[in-house]
Amino acid sequence: MKLQVAMKENGLTIDNISDIAGLTYETARRYVKGKTCPSPAAATLIASHFKWDIKEVNAMLLRDGERVKHGDLLDVAHGVDPLTQRLLRGFAVLSKEQQNMILEMINRLLAKK
Repeated sequence: MKLQVAMKENGLTIDNISDIAGLTYETARRYVKGKTCPSPAAATLIASHFKWDIKEVNAMLLRDGERVKHGDLLDVAHGVDPLTQRLLRGFAVLSKEQQNMILEMINRLLAKK
């Protein structure tokens, strides 16, 4: 998800990521969508482009890889509600305008209780 947020903030597309990391479009698409994790070489190139700490990126990739492999079991094992985690990951990739709209809707729903 961090990659999706960074792409949105920088106006980048999957084509741009494939160029940055020297990947095919399909491989870059799978990374961006969280279907698979980048190789160490691709992760280093992407981290370098965004000026991210490679240790942080490697830790994130490990978590993402486990999430791809085990789904919600990882969240459950850590005592975290899987639905909340999915909502947070989805919320992070929305624009500020979309986030504000959702917060407004939540506030209206809570006010009705």
